[in-house]
Amino acid sequence: MKLSELNPSSRVWIYQSDRLLTDTEVKGIEEQGMVFVENWSAHGSALEAAVEVKLNCFIVVSVDENVANATGCSIDKSVHFVKDLGHAIGVDFFNRLNVAVENGDNLQLLNLNTLKSLVEDGVLTPESTMFNNTVTTLWELNEKWRISLADSWAANYI
Repeated sequence: MKLSELNPSSRVWIYQSDRLLTDTEVKGIEEQGMVFVENWSAHGSALEAAVEVKLNCFIVVSVDENVANATGCSIDKSVHFVKDLGHAIGVDFFNRLNVAVENGDNLQLLNLNTLKSLVEDGVLTPESTMFNNTVTTLWELNEKWRISLADSWAANYI
């Protein structure tokens, strides 16, 4: 199943890599993601879900909770799935000090502590696009995932 096939109110979790993924890694993650969601359940109820990689950097896990709610145990399974993927390919998907910013046509993966100096140096501006990985629904992913640095939670750091 694809993200586009799920209800816009479906819950999402976004995991950002600490480096850009190769096309081969993306293909492998998405293949493993299809197997994962085919077997993913909560208290015996199958979950209608999808796993996709966006921009060779973000793993998006989504579940339509109108069909069946993700529970603590099922969410833990998805976290372990992503941790295992990262371990297998040498990527950290859980470093919350990493941020992704679009600078022109380039996606830059930066440490949060460098944002202020990049803005001060004019490399980035408050209007530069940042990815808001705190969105919680597919609708928000489609409508509010890309936001300006000035409108993001990271604005306090610039």
